[in-house]
Amino acid sequence: MRPVLCACVLLLLVALASGAATVFTPSISLPKKKTGVVLKSESVKQEHSKYFAFLESILDVQYIIKSKLQLKEYEEFLYENVIVFGNPETKLGCDLIEYLDAGNNMMIVASSQGTTAETFLSDELRTAAVDSGVEFTMTPVKDNIAKGGDASIISSSRFVASKPIVGSANKSPVTFAGLGLRVENDNPLATHILSAPTTAYANDPEVLGKVYGGNIALVAALQTRIGSRALFAGGTAMFSDANFAKNGDFCKSVTRWFAQQHGILRFANIDTVKLVDGQEVRDGEMFRIRNDVRFSIDIEEFDGEKGAWVPFTPPAEDPVQVEYTMIDPYVRADLVAKGVTHTVDLQAPDVYGIFKFVVDYRRTGYNPLVVHHQAPVRPLKLNEYERFIPAAYPYYGATFSAMFGFMLIGFMFLYTKE
Repeated sequence: MRPVLCACVLLLLVALASGAATVFTPSISLPKKKTGVVLKSESVKQEHSKYFAFLESILDVQYIIKSKLQLKEYEEFLYENVIVFGNPETKLGCDLIEYLDAGNNMMIVASSQGTTAETFLSDELRTAAVDSGVEFTMTPVKDNIAKGGDASIISSSRFVASKPIVGSANKSPVTFAGLGLRVENDNPLATHILSAPTTAYANDPEVLGKVYGGNIALVAALQTRIGSRALFAGGTAMFSDANFAKNGDFCKSVTRWFAQQHGILRFANIDTVKLVDGQEVRDGEMFRIRNDVRFSIDIEEFDGEKGAWVPFTPPAEDPVQVEYTMIDPYVRADLVAKGVTHTVDLQAPDVYGIFKFVVDYRRTGYNPLVVHHQAPVRPLKLNEYERFIPAAYPYYGATFSAMFGFMLIGFMFLYTKE
């Protein structure tokens, strides 16, 4: 037993010493993911036929028309995605956080038609949302200044600034009716996707004064640290056939993001090489202090429409950065994207030790991309130091002058008379 344990420890140390890289990227299965859609009745499917036709084109959809949902069987989850669509009586059958921690995705859409808080959304679904940092209001959102005369029908174009979630910036306003959502400000994993207009409000006596204007989200999301996603929408009305002509692009985009067809990054081919007069020289993974070094990494983004991986091109004002760290970063630089490869040239610090390159890219809408690649820095060898250092010339002069003075005094002492 002891030799086996020693061998395992040795293999682990070898892997660490070789500069192993790690990434937290959710697994992507190119075949359509098995998705359970929980409906209250068949009529809901008919009223939202355009949206469900789109859903069936990108996912393997199984419709469930019952209140109790069975998510697990023999300790295995039955669905990779679950959509609770306007069924306030749904019982999940497991903890939402447990479901997300397994790498699965969930979408909860409240009913747009109801008279009491329970007829919009059940207490169990509200509790599941609260566990994710999102809270549904008890009453629908209203806007008395909205056009059309109906205060319960809201039009909003306040989208999150994230291309993978909402697509292109030029989008028409979304027509919405239903509950509002409040997102915890101190939760970095939860975010507004569509916010209410500044004139909107919700009559929520328990949190009076906190649910108005930009504080209200109409659609919100949570992305876990492992990349699984939860989407929350305040009402089914925006997915209906009556509003799909206006809302279709937005609904399709957020659904693709929820199903992990947008905003998925992966990396490959990490390379570090020494530069001598601009030319690459490969002599191991260890660099000498003040060496010129080139770091490169391939980053790809999954394109759900094409069903393929494509080169990732970040915004010019927000490039991917790399840090050369030993506990603290000594060098931080922007990576330059050239196709799929992101590259930067930098100089190793004038400090030796166990350094590593770190890429930690976390942006709203993208899964966390975290990479560690070990690249130690060694001091100068004895034969690499300069033979004569200009800064030491005064010391050289002092040494030779002392020698000359000693010889002169000795000569005078031996060969001169008083």
